Amino acid sequence: MTLINIIIKSYSSILIAIGSVAVFFFMLGSYLIIRLSRRHDVGAELAESVAKLAKAPELIKKTRTASQGALKKARKVSDKAMLTEALNDVSAISGEDPVATQLDLAKAYIESGKSQLAKIILASVIRESSSAYQDEAQRLLNGISS
Repeated sequence: MTLINIIIKSYSSILIAIGSVAVFFFMLGSYLIIRLSRRHDVGAELAESVAKLAKAPELIKKTRTASQGALKKARKVSDKAMLTEALNDVSAISGEDPVATQLDLAKAYIESGKSQLAKIILASVIRESSSAYQDEAQRLLNGISS
């Protein structure tokens, strides 16, 4: 072998070694850059999540207020619907004395477990009838409350 062949082989093996190390560090650097950029994205997501959690009490308060308002509205509609139902029942079965029929209907509602309807009817009897019926309605109403 000639001296030139020996020099070429030794330089080529040195160049291959240096090239391999350079490729290794290039790959390692690329990996770290990608990993850090993903961590930055995770950090941004984490910061966004923390900001949302900081706003959570306000959102809960708004949601609770809205749901309470909807519940109150539903209760009002429900009371009106129940009163309408009760009055329809009274008008369907009333005979000569609608107040007595209302008291009988209230008693039937109490026995069937519909005390809310009975309370509505009894309140109506107390407002709109004579003292004898008012006493009976008040007695029934006191019986429901206990």
